[in-house]
Amino acid sequence: MPFFLPLLYAAFFVASAAVIVFWEQVLGWAEKVITPWFEDHLPSLVPYLRNAYVGIDKAVVGVRRAAKKAWQEVRRVLLKQFVEYAQQPDGSWLVRLVSWLIGPDESRRTTKITSEQSVPYHDLPDAVRAEILKRGKTSHQVDLTELRDAQVLTNED
Repeated sequence: MPFFLPLLYAAFFVASAAVIVFWEQVLGWAEKVITPWFEDHLPSLVPYLRNAYVGIDKAVVGVRRAAKKAWQEVRRVLLKQFVEYAQQPDGSWLVRLVSWLIGPDESRRTTKITSEQSVPYHDLPDAVRAEILKRGKTSHQVDLTELRDAQVLTNED
């Protein structure tokens, strides 16, 4: 599997999770701000607005449930996954993705998969650069399984 695919998956997942996690706040804001404006200025469109809320809510809850189910399936074989960031002597950063998987056969043997890529500092995720700067460190580690468990499995849907 190419190295960038897990990172692309993670970026997409985090962005989608942000919208999904904050959906209740977005809907609450829309009810407090957008709906009253429509009621005052375009009352004939309020039923369509409410139908839009219902449709979007259905989609978000569906995605939330599908993500939770998919993550539960992945966690059946993914024991642990983390990404390490380490500054190299030339100023670039080594990004190492480490995963421990349980084999699909009866032996249930554990396999460690490691992939590495060198990237410039400006290509590191914003949160990682912020941590590095706050702590004055030349390395950082993120437990992706713990992060995803918190994001997905804590949703009540």
